[in-house]
Amino acid sequence: MQNAKQVTFLERMVYYTAKVIAQLEGVVGSAEYELHSTYVIAFLNFASEDVTGISGRYDLHYYTVDEASGHRLPTSPEYHFFDLNAFKKSSKGITNETDYWLSLLTGSKEMDGVPDWARGNKAYEAYFEASTRANFTPEEAIQYEKDMMTERDRINSINYARWEGVQEGKAEGRQQTQREIAAAFKAKGIDAETISSCTGLSVEEVNVF
Repeated sequence: MQNAKQVTFLERMVYYTAKVIAQLEGVVGSAEYELHSTYVIAFLNFASEDVTGISGRYDLHYYTVDEASGHRLPTSPEYHFFDLNAFKKSSKGITNETDYWLSLLTGSKEMDGVPDWARGNKAYEAYFEASTRANFTPEEAIQYEKDMMTERDRINSINYARWEGVQEGKAEGRQQTQREIAAAFKAKGIDAETISSCTGLSVEEVNVF
């Protein structure tokens, strides 16, 4: 995130990228020069036109390409600049994932809770939770943690009850199977003691059949 306008912003991006590539790739002394793709993603909180000379754009994408043929240089660093002040789309004009995120970054303060199009998306909902917590007063932060603990306890209790129900269902299913086996054995004239030792049922339970 770059908040203040700087005349040499683009030059700084290229310089920092070169340093990162040299440090992480370890190309010094290597004859292979196997570079991985490098991406720079920057959010600009000032008019990008002042440093790029390009107007009417909120998303700028730079990489190295041959001017005549359009051939792209392999593993060329890519620069993605997003001008937050130039993004003016309403929710109806959003068409892709980038627009969704920019809408959140630029308009979350005016949004009354999570918008409908963001519900169900864990990443969007996590962003809203984090941005909401960042604006809490100390007292609100304490209350929020208490509320979250209560909610987590409630969810854990529900999940345990479901698990317990499943286990009880499995146990009941096993007992029913044993009873069916015992009834079949008894129908064939096998004595109750033998059936009890084979099924785990008591002699009294076997004699019920």
